[in-house]
Amino acid sequence: MGNSNKREPWIILVSHGHMAKEVLASAEMIMGKLKEVKTFSLIEGESPEKLIHQMMASLRDAPENSIILVDLLGGTPSNVISKIASQHDYAVVTGLNLGMLIEAEMLRYQNKDNDPRQVAEKLVESGKKGIVDLKKRLAETSIEEGEL
Repeated sequence: MGNSNKREPWIILVSHGHMAKEVLASAEMIMGKLKEVKTFSLIEGESPEKLIHQMMASLRDAPENSIILVDLLGGTPSNVISKIASQHDYAVVTGLNLGMLIEAEMLRYQNKDNDPRQVAEKLVESGKKGIVDLKKRLAETSIEEGEL
């Protein structure tokens, strides 16, 4: 698993249920078709071993600088990813959301040689910036006459 060539990084989405597929569908509504994005879902009643097997088979050729976004820290999908990613140089971030996926898509085209740790830091920061108390922000904005 994990091809060492510096090819365009894949984006890999992993979630409970169908969240990964739906976040991808939402991103594609905004950005158009995204290339080299893989989704994996832990479906109710399926074993973590099945998810591990599916991911290992599919990610065999994933570039080492790929980006993995997982829904929830400490959940089964993140535990599965921990086992797989520990052997590779992937950027792995939990807290998957639409803004984070859009940011990941932009980051992978900016510099294919991005250090996965720097990519992870940027995605964490992006995720944090996208979570706001909208009413508070609107109140502050109306006072300052600025933008959201």
